Amino acid sequence: CMGLYDAVERMHGVTYSSAGAQTRRYDSGMGRSGLEDCMVWARGPKVDPAVKAKLTADQIAAIYAWTGTEVCYVTTSLMRDPNRSRESVMPCLYYLRLLLTALHSLPKEYVYTGRLFRGEKGVRPNFNERIKKDSTVPFFQLTSFSTNYNVALDFMKIKERPNQPCTLYQIENGVGYNVKNFSRFPKEDEILMEGVLLTK
Repeated sequence: CMGLYDAVERMHGVTYSSAGAQTRRYDSGMGRSGLEDCMVWARGPKVDPAVKAKLTADQIAAIYAWTGTEVCYVTTSLMRDPNRSRESVMPCLYYLRLLLTALHSLPKEYVYTGRLFRGEKGVRPNFNERIKKDSTVPFFQLTSFSTNYNVALDFMKIKERPNQPCTLYQIENGVGYNVKNFSRFPKEDEILMEGVLLTK
């Protein structure tokens, strides 16, 4: 696989929505220092030796970058675009390949099976009309869930936005990758799932 720096360089100039829903253009040069921090962390003492034995530093850093850099927002914006095409998502595919290879290479104890939660600010367009009994909700991109119900509530920003709509997803017997030990925010108890299709 391509290394982290080269993979993320392919995203330079991509327009994406940040955590604050602001539209920005990704500058790989500006983001370089954040990626360098990820590489330093990947080679450091906090990483499980069993993980270091199976993954390269670039692969470990790719997981860490998902939890603490703009790379996550760039990738998600491209994959969520309803008008996406092979050409439009190409800039993020190099990073996704590196990240997915890393996740698939993790020791088996990092695979989580159980109840999962996800909270979202707002409601997807025409949600009530589209989501009836036995209908499905697709997530085409890698999607973050949590094993902690209260974390999902925090992402919905109920306290800050008490009168605004929000959405809570709950999955029974979900299967994903436990990236808590690779996260800048370990208290979020994050589980990464790839290609989710939820049935109501």
